[in-house]
Amino acid sequence: MSRQTRVRLCLAMFILTVTMGLAFLPNHDAEAAPCCTWCDATYEGCLAGTYYPVCGGNEACCAQKTASCYSNCNNAC
Repeated sequence: MSRQTRVRLCLAMFILTVTMGLAFLPNHDAEAAPCCTWCDATYEGCLAGTYYPVCGGNEACCAQKTASCYSNCNNAC
């Protein structure tokens, strides 16, 4: 076997190994939850009438509208 053939074979094995390794890695889903500061801004915007204008600045209505954001927000950011 010539040196050129060995180099090509090693390169092919390397590419195959990398491809197979990437194909079988576990899937890591990204955390897509918004930061809790976004929820604070949404709530403040609701009170100001820019978000959820149907609430008209009512605290109880704004709290209800943003409750799902606070229950799912990411405290890590």
